[in-house]
Amino acid sequence: MELHRPEVADSARITVTRRLVERSGAAAVLEIGGGDLSFRDVLPAARWTMVDFAGNADLVLDLNVPQPNIALPEGHFDLVIMTEVIEHLLWPHRLLQEVNRFRKRSGQLIVSVPNINSALYRIAWLLGRVPSCAACGNLPPPDIGPTTYQI
Repeated sequence: MELHRPEVADSARITVTRRLVERSGAAAVLEIGGGDLSFRDVLPAARWTMVDFAGNADLVLDLNVPQPNIALPEGHFDLVIMTEVIEHLLWPHRLLQEVNRFRKRSGQLIVSVPNINSALYRIAWLLGRVPSCAACGNLPPPDIGPTTYQI
């Protein structure tokens, strides 16, 4: 399935992530959810594996499941990158546990999530627009109940 995604604007998050990836000097990288913005060009000599739910990923998987099972070798990756992914999941801790299996003991993990308290998101809330990153898992399965707080 090919998705049309808007272009990702350059931001401080992207700049910092690029710097961290470059400094890692990793030889084997696992990037999860990098379909619309991959950091592959930062370390072009690295062996790069991308996992995403659609697009041109090496592994196309739905990661919003209670028990993710990603068929990758244990302790293989020097660096794992997950930017703007876990806020969309109902079970982010389960994905993080799974990802930890792939990381070498001395490997690094880069995770980022949107700042829902930023001025831009606050304005969106005031204008009645709920930011997409505000909804955990987007649509919860009926058997686990609501994933939001009721005021």
